[in-house]
Amino acid sequence: MSEKNLVQIFNLINNELQEAPNEEQLSDKENEMYANMQNLNESMADYFVNKIIEGENEINYKEKRLIGLNKYLYVFDNKKDFENAYNILKKQGQVKEIFIDNEYGFEFKENIKILDEQPSFSKESMESIKSKLSHFYGIETTVGDENICQIQNEMGDLGVELYEKYYDDYKENGMYEIYDFIDAFCYGNTTEIKQYLDEIIKYYENNQSINENERNNSIEEIEKDKERISEYEHQNESLQL
Repeated sequence: MSEKNLVQIFNLINNELQEAPNEEQLSDKENEMYANMQNLNESMADYFVNKIIEGENEINYKEKRLIGLNKYLYVFDNKKDFENAYNILKKQGQVKEIFIDNEYGFEFKENIKILDEQPSFSKESMESIKSKLSHFYGIETTVGDENICQIQNEMGDLGVELYEKYYDDYKENGMYEIYDFIDAFCYGNTTEIKQYLDEIIKYYENNQSINENERNNSIEEIEKDKERISEYEHQNESLQL
């Protein structure tokens, strides 16, 4: 599932929860559904916010806990760390100062807009979120792309993963129409898929405006994905024997 789709799902669930009726107006089944949505929403918010905070800034706090919908309580044992965190987070969301048991603290509610600007997940986070989407809502792998079902049937999870991973890259930097790229995945043409990945490699090799480390890392990752396709080909050949 692409990060863009995860952001869209997160925001849809967030909006639904904010408009949810009172518990008294809901059946037991509906209450259970909203509870599941709340659980998933908090998990996704935690991944988003932690990545943004930990990836860009050093914030030292004594305690942090989720106290509401995308709302966090931070507690500090010294004024210096408190002021540092406050100055950082007030630029990213709504911050309210509080004083708890003679310690510095504040409530932080992140700005939903930063999720659209900086979506980022670790591989483990992606798998956890996809699992919850599947369990609670029956949403498998991805949403919003009519080609996914055919790719899933033709090439399984590997095909879907690589299709989503390189779609935007090929659309922007490939030599041919994006429809050729799509067809290769829809019909499981692994030879063509590797050729299209080679085109992306050439783009990185020839684009000197990209940082050298980023360029080399991107090329190395694409080469590894080509090897995965070759392994997939060998497995299919073995099954046909």
